[in-house]
Amino acid sequence: MPKGLNDIPVLRLSTLNKLVSKDMQPPKTFFSSLFPTKNYPSDTIEWEGIVGNLGMTPFVAPGAVAPALAPSGVSQHSARCAFWKEKMYMDEEFLNNLRQPGTRATYERAEMRLARELYKMKNRCLRRREWMNAQCLLNGTLSYLGTGGIKFSVDYDIQSTHQVTLGSTYKWGSGADRNILSDIYDAKETIQDDTNSEITHMIINDHSLRLMVEDPGLRTLLQKNAFGEGSFLVRPKMVLGSLFGIPNIVEYNEKYKVYAWLTAAVTASSTVNIYLDDVSDFVVGEELRLINMVTGAWEEQTISAVSIESGYVTVDTAFSVSFQAGRDRAVMTRKFVPDDTVLFFAQNVDGPILEFMQSPFGLDRHYGQKVDREPEWDPEGLWIRVQDKGMPVLYQRDATYKLVHGG
Repeated sequence: MPKGLNDIPVLRLSTLNKLVSKDMQPPKTFFSSLFPTKNYPSDTIEWEGIVGNLGMTPFVAPGAVAPALAPSGVSQHSARCAFWKEKMYMDEEFLNNLRQPGTRATYERAEMRLARELYKMKNRCLRRREWMNAQCLLNGTLSYLGTGGIKFSVDYDIQSTHQVTLGSTYKWGSGADRNILSDIYDAKETIQDDTNSEITHMIINDHSLRLMVEDPGLRTLLQKNAFGEGSFLVRPKMVLGSLFGIPNIVEYNEKYKVYAWLTAAVTASSTVNIYLDDVSDFVVGEELRLINMVTGAWEEQTISAVSIESGYVTVDTAFSVSFQAGRDRAVMTRKFVPDDTVLFFAQNVDGPILEFMQSPFGLDRHYGQKVDREPEWDPEGLWIRVQDKGMPVLYQRDATYKLVHGG
């Protein structure tokens, strides 16, 4: 290590994590905090997916041989753990400011900058784990890059009856035949019938909550309810939870951002296929923002298709200005729970329905998020790195229900 780096207390590994945790709160990661995390001995996870739990032991005559129970209704799954990491370089000038003698204000500004950068990196790492849990529960699939850039996909085998999209006349907020109460009871009955368990959580965002609060059918019904419409407007989640018989209605509005660099020029008024260095996290229907990284000017268009194999996303309308490859950037902002989606699940069915399995990585077989550092000799500087490795495991596939209400 270059002489002097060890003399900077704030760059010691024991101090790096303290800087981040001292005054800064981690992002809200609802799914990651709700379900347990376990360490798994290898990077290939194997588990059994349970389909229902309604069987009974048969009657037999005393003294007779016990009948054998075949492992029916159990699906075998196996997947390589996903690995995610990134690093940041801190140059000599910045490092020297950390230890500049005589001016405490300069030291404090540099220290706060280091804390902010580490905070950002660690939060990005946590959001990736939250994204994996959300993909598992909402979509029943998960795609990621493996060794050598190979794309892996995990299918959690959720049945189509648990992934429901309403027709146009039944859409919340606009459908002529919409019936929100009936849609929610369909979800309750489906999970009850298939798992013999009650829904414990209904996950929505502010848009879905607003559609329910403004729905004439629900408001008319609640005028006759003991709570009254006034309580419905003031404490909507509590009133709806009582009406639906769901103990936890969670309003979850957290978002994540996806960044990528342009790998081909975008010509004004003609280019609709936008080539990027990584398109794997972009989603159809979301807004793609292109940013001129010199002037800061930007423009947005809606994503109509994503071609992972070809490395581009397609927008529905060409951008009105040009953007340059290698200089300009693409950004997509998305909610973990989309505006048109509600997620229902029973948190436990003979145990937690989901666990996040952490896999060992590095020469020290580390589990969970890890921050480390590596010095650079010429030019002198320091790399800070954040890493993690793991995979969500869904045991009870029938305990989730996704409703795309289209409102």
